Amino acid sequence: SLVGQAGWGLESGPARGDLRAIARMQNKSLLRIGADDLMGLATEEETFLRLTELGEDVLQAVYRLAWGPLVRRWGKPRNRQGRDVRFAVLAAGKFGGREMDFGSDLDLFFVYEGDGKTRRGVPNSVFFTEFSQRLIALLAEGGLYSVDARLRPEGASAPMAISLVGYRRYLAQRAATWERMALSRARQVAGDAEFGSRVLRSIERFVYSREVDAALVAQMQEMRQRMEPQGKRQTRINIKRGPGGIVDIEFVAQVLVLKWGYRDRDLHVGSTRLALQLLVEQGYLDSERGHFLLDAYEYLRAVEKGMRLASERASDALPTGRELEILSRALGAKDVASFQDEVEIWMRQTRRIFSTVFAELTD
Repeated sequence: SLVGQAGWGLESGPARGDLRAIARMQNKSLLRIGADDLMGLATEEETFLRLTELGEDVLQAVYRLAWGPLVRRWGKPRNRQGRDVRFAVLAAGKFGGREMDFGSDLDLFFVYEGDGKTRRGVPNSVFFTEFSQRLIALLAEGGLYSVDARLRPEGASAPMAISLVGYRRYLAQRAATWERMALSRARQVAGDAEFGSRVLRSIERFVYSREVDAALVAQMQEMRQRMEPQGKRQTRINIKRGPGGIVDIEFVAQVLVLKWGYRDRDLHVGSTRLALQLLVEQGYLDSERGHFLLDAYEYLRAVEKGMRLASERASDALPTGRELEILSRALGAKDVASFQDEVEIWMRQTRRIFSTVFAELTD
């Protein structure tokens, strides 16, 4: 890809100029993806996949930009036997599921192979924490992507990177139940691929370590409730976090993947759309419900994409005024009122299915 090509050989030039080059390539790619989408030359699924691949290209280019100077400054991280220590960047959320939208963040967490020191005596923990922070800072500095790293062990107050031994210990002893659902979409996106596979095997054992029981389902329902807009934020339709929004569909897919993925490895997928298709095909989800959720997911993601393209402000709530009129026309509605009615109909039925599925899982 053009972005990937722009990233090669970046170590020799000044970081700011290299970031500008990556940003130019990213903007060109975004224009192509947006034009193809608007002209109907790409499906929703193809657009989201291309946006995800662009995110990977940019991340890997900036990874190379951040790595070289730190190695020159501190030396390569090595273990106690003198071997190079490997590192993996892992994705979750829509980036992990290959379903990124325009303006999406990168959900990332960072794992390194083990303890030791660099040639200049810097502990590996310090090196990889600094590298992770530098990577995030360069992505932000270049105006490329915001990074959400809250999924890392122990949350926002914890070090940015963790050793594999420490991560396995965390998964076994302290990881919250809801993290099983969040990590079901994890995949490696930068760093050493073989080591990334080792990390993912540990994650897979944690995610599918036991069957889904009524207590876990209740915890998921409670978490979903906490995600819903409260107070004044309820005055506008929130197509992502509101009742019957995109998150409802993601929760249904993920809870059923956890329930049946315990014994069916074919369900170990990160994409919400693919998960729903497989759940229907394998008989784990009623066909009528499953096909409705697939249609609702496509419709609501199209609304979300239209909102992202129509406004520079990142919001999950339907816009107002002129922006709402433009969005309504772009999505084929005859007027604003009929568009809002259509959105509400999709979301009401989605919430009914969500409530029914979760109620059945607690019986």
